[in-house]
Amino acid sequence: MKKIAIILLTLFQLVNAQEVDVFLAAGQSNAKATWSNSIEMTLNRLRPEKETVVVHSYHSGNWLYAWWNESPQQNYYDNLTALEAEFSELRSTGKEPIFRGVFWFQGEGDSGSYSTMNLYKERFKNYLAQLELDMEGDQIKSVIVVIDGNQDSFYDEPTNLAGRTRAQIEYMRNIHVELGLELDGFAVDSRDYQRGDAWHLSSAELGSLGQRIGEKYFLNYWLSNYTITGNESNLENGKFYMPFSAPSGILNWTVYRSDDLSAWTPLLRSEKTISEASNGNYLVEVLIDTPSKSSFYKIASPE
Repeated sequence: MKKIAIILLTLFQLVNAQEVDVFLAAGQSNAKATWSNSIEMTLNRLRPEKETVVVHSYHSGNWLYAWWNESPQQNYYDNLTALEAEFSELRSTGKEPIFRGVFWFQGEGDSGSYSTMNLYKERFKNYLAQLELDMEGDQIKSVIVVIDGNQDSFYDEPTNLAGRTRAQIEYMRNIHVELGLELDGFAVDSRDYQRGDAWHLSSAELGSLGQRIGEKYFLNYWLSNYTITGNESNLENGKFYMPFSAPSGILNWTVYRSDDLSAWTPLLRSEKTISEASNGNYLVEVLIDTPSKSSFYKIASPE
């Protein structure tokens, strides 16, 4: 009887565990903790109702073959171990982690060889596929930072750019752009960020880049799930119409408003109509009086 009670308690905890979205931030020397932390902070600021964790694991100076070379290599296993450790820690606190994707900042090294660059796409796609398999992910996202060299004319001379020509850098950059288009995700260009030497962004610039990535991810993938902007197509008789599907049993949804996506204010007055559950979901329709067409509106369940 005691064993049955323990099993039932465990099942109850699993069913009621708070989900946490987990990402990996990896790469070589520019993929520092400052960059990773900025992504995590931005995602949690823009979507405070659900926890996001970004696991950091980077390897300065390493080429992609140190992660994947026809099969997983040591850097891959370092990434995997870091993720598994975070999953274990979250589960020990009663939470249920879900692997959502990878933020990737790597390729400066590979730009030194055309033959290596020509293998880059295949290697990276295999790396992602294996990580998704091992972490039991489902349609994970990949965000690729497009690398660059310092744009100062001093670095036009290959001897000042670790032996790389501008043509080689552009070749690597194009590979990153194409990966952003071919994979389920996007690419973010690092060219406009200041570099203190041939390759490296300062801590402040890495923080700015991380914030930009977090904001773009939110706008691309989460805004559509939680927010509808105030525009005329959503107005009905001077009210703002927001239909959405809510999981069965979760009816405590609140409407939030923001002018700049940096802070969300709950609306105390809004009308909600909840229909019967269908296929496990409720259809919720929200009407907001006197909406602002320039504001963002979000529906979320407070924790």
